[in-house]
Amino acid sequence: MDECMVSCVFVVLLLVTHHHAAASTNSTQVVAEADALCNSGWWMWSYPATSNHCSWSGITCNEARHVIGIRLVETYSVSVYDQFSRLNLSSLPSLHFLILSRVEVMGAISDHQIGILTKLTFLIFLSVTSLVASLDQIGGLTKLTYLNLAGNKLFGSIPHQIGSLTKLTYLNPVGNKLSGCIPHQIGSLTELTYLDVSHNRLTNSIPHQIGTLRELNSLNLSSNDLTGSIPSSSGFSH
Repeated sequence: MDECMVSCVFVVLLLVTHHHAAASTNSTQVVAEADALCNSGWWMWSYPATSNHCSWSGITCNEARHVIGIRLVETYSVSVYDQFSRLNLSSLPSLHFLILSRVEVMGAISDHQIGILTKLTFLIFLSVTSLVASLDQIGGLTKLTYLNLAGNKLFGSIPHQIGSLTKLTYLNPVGNKLSGCIPHQIGSLTELTYLDVSHNRLTNSIPHQIGTLRELNSLNLSSNDLTGSIPSSSGFSH
């Protein structure tokens, strides 16, 4: 009986210790996320008024107060007039959506900054005209369903790793400086319904794999230097 009691006490102590350790870890992560937002300088008009980062403009948190979304759309309530690199994305591992639309963000995005956000489902950089980036690390964002990068200064090629984004339904890098070919791995995006790569500098032939995208109902390849015809598909008429 005594041995049973000792065992029960030991188990309870383990559970309590684990609970406190988990709570401490969670609290540390929440503080790190708040610090990342604060240190960016983007929300300089928000944090003097309240220490609760979840109430700052454009920030969405879950019940555990982890940042799961950033949405800044033509807003004047934040001061996004600085280098993108000042926002430490590595401190925001729970981010599900990142939306910047027509805000003044300057500088370059390094590959690792976006590639580490493996929980992202929505990524939108729309007409952030002072932002420079490539798509080299995009293949790591395997949970993406929506990718809109229209009207920026994207350079380089569309990487073959684009084929890893098998949940993608919307792909729009229109109006950038992308060059090279459209990789044949585009055919792996079987859920894709919208594809617009117009107004870039893409070359070579149109890959026949586009014709296998049966869910595709909107396609624009214009204003490039592509050759060949749009492949036929039972799921898309052109």
